[in-house]
Amino acid sequence: GYVIFSHVRVPMEHMFSRYSQVTPEGDYIAAPPKLSKLRYISMMQARMAIIQLAYSSLAKAVTIAVRYSAVRKQGFVDSNNPAAGECAVLDYQMQQYRLAKALGLAYAILWNTRYIRDFLMRVQGEIQGGNEAAADDLPELHATLSGLKATTTVRAHEAIEECRKCCGGQGFLLASGIAKMSANFSEWVTVEGEQVILSLQLARFLTKAVNDAEDEAPLAPSVRYIGRDDIVTFDWPDEASLLPEALKLLEQRSRWLAKRMKG
Repeated sequence: GYVIFSHVRVPMEHMFSRYSQVTPEGDYIAAPPKLSKLRYISMMQARMAIIQLAYSSLAKAVTIAVRYSAVRKQGFVDSNNPAAGECAVLDYQMQQYRLAKALGLAYAILWNTRYIRDFLMRVQGEIQGGNEAAADDLPELHATLSGLKATTTVRAHEAIEECRKCCGGQGFLLASGIAKMSANFSEWVTVEGEQVILSLQLARFLTKAVNDAEDEAPLAPSVRYIGRDDIVTFDWPDEASLLPEALKLLEQRSRWLAKRMKG
């Protein structure tokens, strides 16, 4: 939005001037370069709130769809013995697959929401406390929020609609609570940044990280894997070491994709 003032004088002592100032002579004193992205902190907070909304909306849709699928009966357990009763929709593997994907995505968004919330609060708190060195994390914070906002809203929107479809005809009833969730959530895919533009902002950050790695410059903590040259070999491990090995494979794939994107 915007606001226009006409013939309004704002006293200097009423101006927001924590990091940038205007002198009585009319000279503008800019904030330190490393604090330039701090002006976008309200936008970052809005994106964080939207990521939280993606989780809560998807979690609600999954809860409705799973509960419905657990009580809705369709198809006999034994077609030759109707007395054996009917199957719950949730007994079907395809229904389990569709809902398990949405449920897993909801948990993934939840944990990422907690991570980015703590990240934002830490950086903002340290800067406001006078630690300007914390501003070095602002580019990483901005890129991470851009990528998460784009990814979580698009994927959550698709999953909410899938959950509605899993409810069959009942998914169209307003009484179900899920009928309008997909339509109502669609605006958040665009609000505070459309997914293509935000994805390009993240891509620019990753491309810079590839350049920094080639120049042996320091990398942000979340992209330090780009600077490694080790090749991951994968032997199917025991269950306890599966997750760390899988993360190494994802890091290797991300490293290759980032370098390929740079060209």
